Amino acid sequence: MPAPSKRLNLLLASKRMPGRKKVRLLRRFFRMTAAQFSDSFRIPEQTILDWETGTTRLRREHLSYLRVIAGMPEEVCRIHRSRTVGRSGQ
Repeated sequence: MPAPSKRLNLLLASKRMPGRKKVRLLRRFFRMTAAQFSDSFRIPEQTILDWETGTTRLRREHLSYLRVIAGMPEEVCRIHRSRTVGRSGQ
């Protein structure tokens, strides 16, 4: 995954940019489809599509999670993978 830029983090923190555009911007920055983004970061694909189309508004905690993803994408993926592996062995 490409390293996030300061500009990307500033855009995600902007109060002027609508949340739906932030989701699409982040997903496209990582060059992922909605399905790939969903799988990597454990967000239901339909939720991503709803956010991007404006059908559902992002809450503050969703935006915070997107900022974490932007800042540490590999770490977030690794955490989700390890939690999935741990559950499959139960």
